[in-house]
Amino acid sequence: MQYLVFENENPLIHVSSGQLLNEGRFRHPRRNLDTWVLIVCIKGTLYIAQDDRRYTLTENQYIVLFAGHEHFGFKESGEELSYYWCHFKISENNKYHIMKNDTLIKVIDTKYTVLDTSAEADSRENTIARYCILPEYGDISANGRAALIFR
Repeated sequence: MQYLVFENENPLIHVSSGQLLNEGRFRHPRRNLDTWVLIVCIKGTLYIAQDDRRYTLTENQYIVLFAGHEHFGFKESGEELSYYWCHFKISENNKYHIMKNDTLIKVIDTKYTVLDTSAEADSRENTIARYCILPEYGDISANGRAALIFR
């Protein structure tokens, strides 16, 4: 698993968003974009790869496609498919990293170890709270909030 980690001091920049509705076969095109993409699957199955990692998205799952990385459909969706998508950029003022799970754990442990005194507990929490940590892939709540936000 990889994570997008960025400082949350500056907002993300919305580029475009929408909904894909497809009633037949669909294969995501192969491309490498200069924007980040959030895809939230709401119906059917999307077969998508990022670099060499393959993902099968089903209802209430999401993926973040990284800017500057190749993504493509590795298999056709042979059923009805619907997902929301949002292209965004990270502000030039924000520092970001793409980290693997073990690296992220080391970074978090280091920050906690370095700042692990009761006198600096607030400072430690404020340091960690300055960052947004977004897994590349995962599940979302089935309560319909994501669809509501996109609408």
